[in-house]
Amino acid sequence: MNAPTSTIGNQIDTDIPISSQPCNISHAKPQTVRDLLGSLSDHEQIRMLRTTVGHICGCLDVPFDLLTIDALDGLALRFKAYLQGRRYERNTIRSYCNYAGVLLRKAKALGWTPQQPEVPEAWSPMLAHLSKARGLQEITGIRPIIDDAVRNGKSPSDYADADLDNWESRKLEQGFTRDYVRSCKVRFRRLVFEAGLDREMPYLSPPLCQRKYGIPVEKFPEPLRTEFKDLKRWKMAECADGRGYKGRHRAITALKFEGWFCRMVGLLAQDGAAVSSLDELFTKQQVQRFVKLATEQLNLSGDSLRTGLGLAFAAVKHYPPLQDESVPGKFNWMQSVISQIRPDPESLKRRSKERKWVKYSILKQMPDIIEAEIAANPKASEWWVAWMRQRQLILKWLTVLPWRQRNLREARLLSCGRGPANIFHEVFSELSPMDLPAWAEAALKANPEERLWRFAFDEDETKSGREVRGVVPGPLVPFLEDFIAKHRARLIKGIDPGTLFLDATGGSFGEGSICRLVSNAAVRYVKRRVTPHLFRDIFAAAYLKDTRDYLSLSKVLWHKNPKITIERYGRFFDESAGARVVEEWLQGRRFIEEWREDGKKPMQPHLPNGTLEQQLRKLQVCMREKTAELDDLKGAISVIEANIRETTVPLQTPQRGIQGV
Repeated sequence: MNAPTSTIGNQIDTDIPISSQPCNISHAKPQTVRDLLGSLSDHEQIRMLRTTVGHICGCLDVPFDLLTIDALDGLALRFKAYLQGRRYERNTIRSYCNYAGVLLRKAKALGWTPQQPEVPEAWSPMLAHLSKARGLQEITGIRPIIDDAVRNGKSPSDYADADLDNWESRKLEQGFTRDYVRSCKVRFRRLVFEAGLDREMPYLSPPLCQRKYGIPVEKFPEPLRTEFKDLKRWKMAECADGRGYKGRHRAITALKFEGWFCRMVGLLAQDGAAVSSLDELFTKQQVQRFVKLATEQLNLSGDSLRTGLGLAFAAVKHYPPLQDESVPGKFNWMQSVISQIRPDPESLKRRSKERKWVKYSILKQMPDIIEAEIAANPKASEWWVAWMRQRQLILKWLTVLPWRQRNLREARLLSCGRGPANIFHEVFSELSPMDLPAWAEAALKANPEERLWRFAFDEDETKSGREVRGVVPGPLVPFLEDFIAKHRARLIKGIDPGTLFLDATGGSFGEGSICRLVSNAAVRYVKRRVTPHLFRDIFAAAYLKDTRDYLSLSKVLWHKNPKITIERYGRFFDESAGARVVEEWLQGRRFIEEWREDGKKPMQPHLPNGTLEQQLRKLQVCMREKTAELDDLKGAISVIEANIRETTVPLQTPQRGIQGV
């Protein structure tokens, strides 16, 4: 560039991609960016506008002479992501994006209008129905999908699910949120099938649920509405007649129960079966009718149906107003109905999980990526740095202690109306014995008054209904102390809610907020949506692959007993594990037999000190170390053998009758 370098925000840009040659001023409507810059030659920020155009050319990989104003429309998020990838500071990125907006606004002021791509005749029925749709919310995001299909040369007859998924991936890379992109896909599918255009698009799958069939509780007929509210209060009460304390519903469980109840009533009403009381609803005929409608019309999964009906059966079987002394076990027939519903095949669940799966080694890199992002923005605002440090701590927490999202958002540093603090830094008490890591034992041995970071959740704060206590693992402590000492106070706005993690408003996280934060962060850093619950599954798979220790994993995941852990993660311990164990057993027997043939007795293994569980863990660690050493030796041997084959000159075979000298 012939002009001197210029300062934008807080950073000097010395890499200006295009030349600042003067442009001829045109009084006609500009169509190219060159025409636009010519019309703005007297603008006070013309040099900055030209620099911005240079970066836009790099973002789109388009020469300056071929850059049209249409290319600037809808470019904001992609341009921002491009600048972030080049490690510009936040203020610099904000300035460039602002100048890109100035270019677009000036073009509109000079008479430029966006030009929609020429749509082939095959897409005309779709556009015609789109123009008749009522409400902006129903059509938002549909036209960009059609334009994307046209640009990629797709007609309705060959447009498939993969094309829609590719559009989603491109939008996510441009910085759009996953919720927005998914909602656009749902609206597109719904428009296609509601307009009867699915015959022209045979490779496009229908929306999962084509209509809402639930009825809100407030629209239930009487006395069903009052009876259900009484039933819900009875299930949530601390102590209720006819119900054991373990049968109490948590708030989240009560919400799920209400959702299933609304679906049952709504689906039956749409099929012409109006029910007005609990006695009319919970009959064998009506429940079987609901199961048939749910499986045939809505294609609900077997596991989902079994869960919903299981909640209903657990609620009504002991509810006093529905009991009849003359008919003991009045609702036992529900068990047989539930048992007739086929559960989802394990192979189907495994394939579904594989589509969302991310390796644990990749997830562990996200805190480091955030660290690099913070380092690349040294002049960012204190609030932004604090928010990024909190995100880093949450992701690090999930890779070390894969808690449920409820326990993350209810982790408290201060006592408040919700209960006492459950994350605290106090002197260790011998009255609360617990298993300590080696570094904690060494610290207490050196100083019995050493303060340790610990967590303690009461029975009503965990899903399993058990008290949970422990020491915060060493890898988390530096992140935790740094966040609390330097950053958490900057996120507070007003009264401190006392929770460890704070949302963007300075309050405690609400239902689903932690899940959205983690999911959006995963989409941004690993290009895959990973929820806190999926974090648990990925952690469990990696842990079992290395240890095969279901008992310890049940304690890590806070399961009520190891049986739950085995049932949920037993797919990682299938027939392939049996084949591996047999091979190891045969190798061991062959070693012993060869040893005996030599007239020697097999050596007795040296057992470490401690309890049986401690001995097992130490031997497992030793076995992994020896296996790694053996693999390294095998790899080194293979490399040496390959080098020998490459460097050794093959000997020539002497001919018969000729003796070598």
